Order: sequence, then structure tokens, then C-alpha cells
Amino acid sequence: QELINLQGQRAQTNDEVGKSVAATAFTVLALLSLAGLAVLLVIWKLIGRTVSVPLAEVSQATTTLAEGGQAQVPHRDRQDELGEVAQAVELFRLATVQRAEIDARTAAEQQVVTSSLSDSLTALKAGDLTAEIHAEFPPAYVELRTNFNEALASLRELIGSVIESAATIRTGSGEIAQASEDLARRTEANAASLEETSAALTQIDQRIGATAKAAIQTVERADSAISTV
Repeated sequence: QELINLQGQRAQTNDEVGKSVAATAFTVLALLSLAGLAVLLVIWKLIGRTVSVPLAEVSQATTTLAEGGQAQVPHRDRQDELGEVAQAVELFRLATVQRAEIDARTAAEQQVVTSSLSDSLTALKAGDLTAEIHAEFPPAYVELRTNFNEALASLRELIGSVIESAATIRTGSGEIAQASEDLARRTEANAASLEETSAALTQIDQRIGATAKAAIQTVERADSAISTV
């Protein structure tokens, strides 16, 4: 009985020790689990701070640049893969800025060209043949300005020749009209002279007829006198 009691006490003692050890082990396991969760949380925070957040910031800058906005690319000084991505995005940003500057410069040059051409064409439409383009054109459009000015000079020369020819024709027409008027006046004068000559000849004819009639009468009178004698 004593052995049984001792065995019971030992079992009870072992049970208590086992429970204590189990409780201790559970506590240690719980502490280890909490420590593991804390470590995982810290690692997650570190990953988020060092990878996820910077990657999201680089992605946001890339999206802004792709939409045509202005943005500074962060984390370009990092020495890892994210830094290489940021450097690549920075190169994209510089290329975008350079292309925007080129587009703006091209648009300004085209504005100068179109404005100058519009002003010259408007003046030409109003009849101004001296409306040459004197504005400084970009090198790519200098030939266009030269061709326009040469075409305008040729047009001005052509119209000047036409005006000169018209003036010559007008002068010739005036001279022809004057000559025609003089010829008509001379013809009229000649006609008047011929009319006067015709009238004079008519009078001479009448006088000759009267003289012949008088001569006939004289002959008749002479014949009558001769008959009487």
C-alpha cells in the first residue's frame, strides 16, 4: 500500500511536473510564435518600406510621365534592381522632356512660318506685290521663304511687263485714234474742197452754156442781118 501510495505520489508529482513543463513549453511556444509573428511583421514592414513603397512610387512616376505630366523619379540613388528601374524611368523622363522641347520648338517654328505666309498672302490678295517675307525662318523652311519671294518677284515682273505692254498698246491706240481722226478731218476737208470744186465746175458749165447760147443767138442775128442785106 505504501508502494502504491508512493507510486501515486510519484505519478502525481510527475503529472504536476509534466503539467508545469507543458505549461512552460506552451508559454515558450506562444512566446516564440509571438516573436516569430513580430519578426514577420517587421520583415513585412521592411519589405514594404524598402521594396513595395519605392516600387509603387516609381510606378506612379512612370504612369504620370506616360500620361504627359511632370514628375521626379525617386530612388535613383539605390544600388539594387529598383535603382536600375528608377534610372531607366529617369532616362524615359529625360527623353520625354527632350521630345516635348523639340515639339514645342517645332510648333513655334511652324507658327512663325504660317503667320508670315498668311500675312504675305493676305497682302498679295489685297494687291500688294511687294509683300515679301523678311522674317527669319528656321533652316528647314528657308527654301520655302526663298521660293515664295522669288515667285513674288517673278509675278511682280510679269505684271509689270503686262502693265508696260498695256501702256504701249494704249499709247499706240491713242496714236492710231489721233491719226484716224486726222485722216477723217482731212477726208472731210477734201470732200469739202471737192464739193466746192464741183460747184465751181457747175457754175463754169452754166456760164459756158450761157455763152454758147449767146453765141448761137449772135449767129442767128448775124444770119438774119445777112439775109436782110
